Amino acid sequence: MKKLLSLLMSLVMLVSCFSFNAVAKADELDDFINGVMELYKSAVTLQWDSKTKSGTCPVSINSQATTMKEYFCLVKFEPTTTRWYEFSLDKVPEVGLISFTVESEDFDEEIYAKEASAGATFYSKEPESNLKTGAKLTAGNTYYIIVMGSETGVYSANLKVTTHTHTYGNIETEEAYYEYYAEIDEVFSYDGGKFQTCTGCAYEKTIETYYRPKTLTLSYTSCVYNAKQKKPTVTVKDRKGNKISSANYRVKYSNNIKPGKATVTVTFKGSKYSGSMTKTFIIKPKKITLSSVTSPKSKKLVVKWKKGANVSGYQIAYSTSTKFTKSTTKYVTVSNAKTVQKTITGLKGGKKYSVKVRAYKTVDGKKKYGSWSSYKTVKVKK
Repeated sequence: MKKLLSLLMSLVMLVSCFSFNAVAKADELDDFINGVMELYKSAVTLQWDSKTKSGTCPVSINSQATTMKEYFCLVKFEPTTTRWYEFSLDKVPEVGLISFTVESEDFDEEIYAKEASAGATFYSKEPESNLKTGAKLTAGNTYYIIVMGSETGVYSANLKVTTHTHTYGNIETEEAYYEYYAEIDEVFSYDGGKFQTCTGCAYEKTIETYYRPKTLTLSYTSCVYNAKQKKPTVTVKDRKGNKISSANYRVKYSNNIKPGKATVTVTFKGSKYSGSMTKTFIIKPKKITLSSVTSPKSKKLVVKWKKGANVSGYQIAYSTSTKFTKSTTKYVTVSNAKTVQKTITGLKGGKKYSVKVRAYKTVDGKKKYGSWSSYKTVKVKK
């Protein structure tokens, strides 16, 4: 029953395309389902002749009918051999449009069939004449060929099944794609490649696959400011871990001189890849020079240093240990980048204190620290 309802949904979509009047007139869903059940009961069977490797059965529909079993013609086919089959109708309608499609009873099965149609309607004035399609069918499974018409009136023809041989059109190329959309925090990507589509079915023959880009890595993720451009080496790999040649993309660096967050943008080019990838790295402040540490007054230290370039502030560490152990060390933050002196109070008179300083740059609300300066040791006045 589940498979039947799946095919029912297929019929619903087909009905909406062909404006079947009986659906609009049905007051109850039960009436509609009963109509589908009657259609399935009226299904004719297409037999396969293993000697001639073919089969034929008559089909007939009436596009002006008010019952499903007249408006549609349903043909059942149960292959005994797994292979590619080709279905065709031997008559193009004198008026209107005739169409048919092949469906598996198991909707999870990929059979590569495409809708076949011939004729023309008010909505499709250009005549069509492709009344055949191929499909890959499995022995023992059940398939249905659904024939329908629009503005044809009564239409009768023979449905024929034979073996299908692929004939391919031009080679087509689709680029592998990668793009990250920050607004929704989602990555969209897919494979590309070279392929040919069969002219008689929906099967695509893959000639070459371009696996979608997946990772962008940099030769380093942090460095120290030196007033020069920072350009880490870029490596791009696809989803299989293969390195993508740099001939397939351009690299752009931005905000890559001053301390802070720098950005690397890879933009794909050529016929194999499209989209872009970005990666950031941190430029840390350079090491600060500690000018002096003095104790001009009791229990106080005055720390002086040279101003850092393009920094957000400074951090001072002072400790009674030259190793700056966790238990003996305290820290002071100076949030004004222009400040180059700080007085530390509340110290123990007569004790030796070691002092060092480093600069920081605030990036996305977080402090990114440079290296510590050399330390100086001073005895605090009592």
